[in-house]
Amino acid sequence: MNNAESLKVLYDVSNIEIYKDGNGVSDRVSFEVTSHAPIKEELAIDIQIQAGYHPGGYGFLQFHTSRCPVTFRYRTTWFCWANCD
Repeated sequence: MNNAESLKVLYDVSNIEIYKDGNGVSDRVSFEVTSHAPIKEELAIDIQIQAGYHPGGYGFLQFHTSRCPVTFRYRTTWFCWANCD
């Protein structure tokens, strides 16, 4: 079980996706959580910490939740920097 799969079970959410993107200088780690109920910032921060990116060094930016009108599930996204320098 990979890190995202174990976090999904730990936090009882439908899906967690964690992916890295950028150009080397400004790499960032993006998070996307799908759930039946909206998640709070505190839970998102905990997920990010468990993934190895503490907000104190990597940041916690653009937290946003939206609800899909078709599936009625919530999609929450945010990102942090991949480098804490």
